[in-house]
Amino acid sequence: MSENKEPEYPPNHKVGMIVPLNGSDCKKCEYWGGAECSNKYFRQWNNRSGKIPTTPDRYCCDFFDVKK
Repeated sequence: MSENKEPEYPPNHKVGMIVPLNGSDCKKCEYWGGAECSNKYFRQWNNRSGKIPTTPDRYCCDFFDVKK
């Protein structure tokens, strides 16, 4: 994604969703701070909130980036 372009999605696109255990998930993501997601695009999509709808080992979104 270009640094200067905001992400755009079709109306039926799911930016975040519940995922199977042991795959990519918030708990393994660079933006997960232990209580909320700090990714600005996730927060914009999620009504300015970093809260996720389930446990961090069961949720992932398009903005996942492996924790370093």
